[in-house]
Amino acid sequence: MALHNRIRNWLASAFGGETRGRLATLHIQNREISAGLSALGQSLQRHVDEWNGALQVQHDAILSRLSEMDASLQRNFDAWNARLTQMDERATRVSEHIESAGAAADILRVLDAVQSSLLHRAEEHASADSSRATVISNQITDTRAAISESLQLLGANLLAIGSRQDEAIASLKRLIAGPETGALAIDLYLTLLEKVLTGTLHGDAAISGTGTAQQDEVRRAVGYDWPATAETMIGVARLRNVRMLLERAIAEKIPGDFIETGVWRGGACIYARAILVAHHQPTRRVFVADSFRGLPPPDPENYPADANDPHSTFAALSVSREEVERNFRRYGLLDENVVFVEGWFKDSLPTAPIEKIAVLRLDGDMYESTIQALNALYHKVSPGGFVIIDDYILKNCAQAVDNFRSTHRIDAPLSSVDGAAVWWQVPAPRGVLP
Repeated sequence: MALHNRIRNWLASAFGGETRGRLATLHIQNREISAGLSALGQSLQRHVDEWNGALQVQHDAILSRLSEMDASLQRNFDAWNARLTQMDERATRVSEHIESAGAAADILRVLDAVQSSLLHRAEEHASADSSRATVISNQITDTRAAISESLQLLGANLLAIGSRQDEAIASLKRLIAGPETGALAIDLYLTLLEKVLTGTLHGDAAISGTGTAQQDEVRRAVGYDWPATAETMIGVARLRNVRMLLERAIAEKIPGDFIETGVWRGGACIYARAILVAHHQPTRRVFVADSFRGLPPPDPENYPADANDPHSTFAALSVSREEVERNFRRYGLLDENVVFVEGWFKDSLPTAPIEKIAVLRLDGDMYESTIQALNALYHKVSPGGFVIIDDYILKNCAQAVDNFRSTHRIDAPLSSVDGAAVWWQVPAPRGVLP
């Protein structure tokens, strides 16, 4: 014990109070460092916890978005498969039509041969057999005429079916391109509306010379009859053409409105309004231009091509404005974006309150009605916009279109819809994209 005290006294005398002070200071600093490290550790732990929480939230959000995208892709995939199935069915029908066309053509050739043989025998034998041969020959002539008409309708339907397939594919690609467009719902609505407006859904009868006749689906599809009650006589193919071109105008951002000159009961204009509403186009208008009292009498002095044109005598073509408005109202589509332009085209169209046109549809039948509409409205069609001629199958209408295109050096190609109507796209000026 004495030795221990001596060593301690010796160390105290050797190092003095300064060393003790340093040791105390180091002890204090050590405690401060330990406290700082502890605080830093706690701060780091809080940050790690916060980062973990944020990462979890982001992880959950990403999983939720991936789930939504997966569901959206599945819906679009299902819609695409449904349309592919429809197109397969149409392709099968086309094949069947082609086979029927071949068979009908063979029948025509056989009938021609039989008829020729009978007439030849009738010439050789001036007897009772010759009169019998003549009767049979006349029957063959009637049968041949009926088959020829069927072939003409079949050819028109083949054109229309091919056109609808191309339009459906192009329309579907544009609609599915958006993230959440409700493409299937829009397509179902517009397709159903086509069937209602043309009367194919409920088998609407056709107007005939003796009253009404049962609907012929082939004729109705290409607008070769006059419906008894349906809102349009242009048929499914030409109605689908309106949809295709309006949807293109929307997709390609071509400015302007829709106008039809010659609307009958308003079906095509009703359909155009439905298309614009379905695609959320609040600023585009539909102009409904008609005399609402039929077609004008021919004016052969100014328009020789219309000499003896009978359209002004058809009472069924005279539909009042009130009836057309009622038809719009029945479909819930009569609003401030539907504008009526009433009067003969020579008076009403030059002053119509329309600035730009995206789709111009002419259905005036005659040379006069067609050329007046083109003169008054064509220059308002936006570059990249579209012109539809419903009655190009009629000689005087086609002459008006050809003369106008020649005069204005329009060389844009004409595209056929169903063998009766045509359309073209107005080209943009050189160096300017639509």
